[in-house]
Amino acid sequence: MWRFIVSSVTSTGLVLFALGLLADVTGVLGYFGLNLPSPTPTSKPNNITFTNTPIRPETISSTSSPAIHKLNGDDFSDSSSGWDTSQYYCWANYDYNTLKLGISDQWFCFIGWTAIGKKDNIALQVDVLGPFGENLKSFYGLGFGAQNKYGRNGYAFGVDSSGTCQFFEHIDNSEYGGWQRRITETLPKFNKEQTYHTVTINIKYSEARGYVDGKYCTTYIMPNYKNGFVGVVATAAYVSSDYAGGEARFDEYVIGSP
Repeated sequence: MWRFIVSSVTSTGLVLFALGLLADVTGVLGYFGLNLPSPTPTSKPNNITFTNTPIRPETISSTSSPAIHKLNGDDFSDSSSGWDTSQYYCWANYDYNTLKLGISDQWFCFIGWTAIGKKDNIALQVDVLGPFGENLKSFYGLGFGAQNKYGRNGYAFGVDSSGTCQFFEHIDNSEYGGWQRRITETLPKFNKEQTYHTVTINIKYSEARGYVDGKYCTTYIMPNYKNGFVGVVATAAYVSSDYAGGEARFDEYVIGSP
């Protein structure tokens, strides 16, 4: 029994002596500006930012064209894709993997892709191959919301040879083929030397937002917009007192969700 008591006292004393020695060592290190490392916490503090935390994508500015989630499209390599090839004032054919329009009057030319049915709340995009030039009066772009193959009661957005964006609306039984200019906006930077320009439009309900070469141009609130056919539009490049006509080329037509 005495051995047990002595042993317990001796063990307790050694423990206390060790703790005291540790305290003395810690105090000495602190005196010289040295500190022992703190134990690692078992839980993560709330104020720590971890480098592998996912970062939310930056909101797309209205000054740049948003990405299009492609649903359908045509590169014009297959002549059976279903584009209408005749109109009142123009015609169209598949030519070297492009859609070529021939225009025989000064009025609007609307060529629809009616085979795919009417569309609504969509994004449209097309590459316009021109021709572009200082002396040309041509306008090229996208048609949408048309109620028949001729573009009736539809809308159009595009750009002319000088870099001016324009919205048009077709008013049935009105003059000049029914197409009336609604908005005109000049692009601040438009490279007339480019071989093609990309025209994009986002349509949500009655709002249409237009872009050229990825740059925002203008927005039009359409008072009479309805679900309709989509297509391409163009006007004559040459207009004079005795002649009006020209041609236009399009490539890479895309239909997607805005």
